[in-house]
Amino acid sequence: KWRLFWMFRVLCSLFIGVVIVAVNFTSDWATASIQANTTYKSFSNAIVEAEVGLHVGLSGINVTLKGNPVKQLNETIDYNEMFQWTDDYDQDYSEALERGLPNPILYIAEKFTQDS
Repeated sequence: KWRLFWMFRVLCSLFIGVVIVAVNFTSDWATASIQANTTYKSFSNAIVEAEVGLHVGLSGINVTLKGNPVKQLNETIDYNEMFQWTDDYDQDYSEALERGLPNPILYIAEKFTQDS
């Protein structure tokens, strides 16, 4: 009985360790995506049809925006932006604002800032 108990404890510990290592090295902890008709850029009334995706992981978030079709408004709408969980996440968001990323990406990234 004592050996069975210890074997159970060892197997549970190994299982928990494997899960922690697997989650650490995968980029997707939770994912979501949606097809949406949304504004594309600030101060513009232009609407695009696109798929907006969010991948949340232990190292940060990844926001994607892919047009359907990819070519709309004389532009290629295919973005994949990574925001790391660091002390300067707000700085990364500010840089994304300065680069003029599309509204859906900025809206989602803003939800993870300290001021939100």
